[in-house]
Amino acid sequence: MNILTGNKNDKWVIALICILTAARVFFYSASFPFFTNLDEQAHLDLVIKYSSGHYPKSFEKLSTETAYFIPRYESPEYFNVAADQPGGKFQTPPWTKPESSMQRYYQEGTVFWSSNYVNHESSQAPLYYFLAGIWTNIGEMFGITGGHLLYWIRFLNILFIVSLVVIASKISKELFPDDAFLSIAVPALVAFIPQDSYYPIENDGLSPLCLGLTFLFLIKYINSQLRSKPLAIATGISLASTMLVKTTNLPMMPVVLVSILGIAIKSRKVNREIFFSLSIFFGCAIIPMIAWCTRNYQTFGDITGSIEKIKILGWTTKAISDWYPHPIFSISGMKEFSSGLIATFWRGELIWNKAIISNHVLDLFFIISTIIFLSTAVILKNGNGSSKNKIINRIAIACILAMIAYMGILSISFDFGNCENPSRAHPYFVSGRLITGILTPFSILYLQGLNNLLSVMNISKVKFYILFSLIALFTINEYLIHIPVYESKFNLFHF
Repeated sequence: MNILTGNKNDKWVIALICILTAARVFFYSASFPFFTNLDEQAHLDLVIKYSSGHYPKSFEKLSTETAYFIPRYESPEYFNVAADQPGGKFQTPPWTKPESSMQRYYQEGTVFWSSNYVNHESSQAPLYYFLAGIWTNIGEMFGITGGHLLYWIRFLNILFIVSLVVIASKISKELFPDDAFLSIAVPALVAFIPQDSYYPIENDGLSPLCLGLTFLFLIKYINSQLRSKPLAIATGISLASTMLVKTTNLPMMPVVLVSILGIAIKSRKVNREIFFSLSIFFGCAIIPMIAWCTRNYQTFGDITGSIEKIKILGWTTKAISDWYPHPIFSISGMKEFSSGLIATFWRGELIWNKAIISNHVLDLFFIISTIIFLSTAVILKNGNGSSKNKIINRIAIACILAMIAYMGILSISFDFGNCENPSRAHPYFVSGRLITGILTPFSILYLQGLNNLLSVMNISKVKFYILFSLIALFTINEYLIHIPVYESKFNLFHF
């Protein structure tokens, strides 16, 4: 394994990882037809609106531009099975039929969707939709239209995940400059984790990139002893960007702000230079959030823009006194919550033929390995235990715990009414894609835990083989469980 011990060789390995993960995201994005169960119509609608310079000022209905695409490219395969279809099989896609014979169907479908579907995502944070809107305009400049334009928007996620791999590589080099294993393992895990939120049009895929960038600048900012003004600006803006991708990233803000403040106080070296640098950092982090919250309050009536969305979804807020009877406070309930959140964090939530795409055995591996390796990272000391690494590890742990706690609070604070997921029968927020922002800190701790465990067991020499075996396991399993998707006549390969 000496090939992985030199900086030049490492660069080639990272380049190979980038190429492979780009190919992977391209393949699965192209394999899935439109529109997935992750509210893809709503996210597409916002991308189209932002691309034209229209920023929703209410919970609007779908635009006619969005509604145009749905009857043409929507696949029935997500929420139906072939046995329930006429003749026991799915009909051929609309675009394979003569345009003249489909005009009435298209017109009625467009009118139905633009008249009846209220976009409950209208108040979502803007950064993803702004970038995707620019990406859409670039595609249109190159003459990409129709269904190909929809897939072009999906392929923006390729840029996100490749950028994340590069950032994860730089973070691992900063934290573990002398550890060849962790320098490769961290970017490899973020590249090959089988999280399917990178395949549809939706905003979750940008969160890991923004928080990863925050961690990179945070490490450098701490290394500067909180003196560097450019790093203060970069760290603050990247943290604000994380919040402006998705409101579920909000717990990260107090974690990072309190951590920086705690580091400054503990150092007892806060002079005028450091105070000015901290002021810049806090300003860059908080001011964009204040501006966005003010806009939400003026436009939607509350600082997060969530109250009306909750009504549209049919949820009602429970009084704090009604929180305790929730099943999450039982052993079985906590097990259901934690196992569901871990499993979906690893592999996502896409369905096919009315069933979650998953492998129950691998889900069990995800759950058990996460508990063991994270616990090992916290309990066992490692050879990379510099003070800087300890600080970053503590911040990473705090980020993970904050996101889990946030999902728990959301689970107990609502009556979900007739909503299907979460529901009254299963009142748990176990959508792991909502917390994928913590992918980089999670990977750092997960792999440190594996590394520590192998060191204690005196089998460190096989850790690269174990890493490659895990990546092979994830890749092969992901391919096998998606075979029915590849056969769809509604995906890009059949255009």
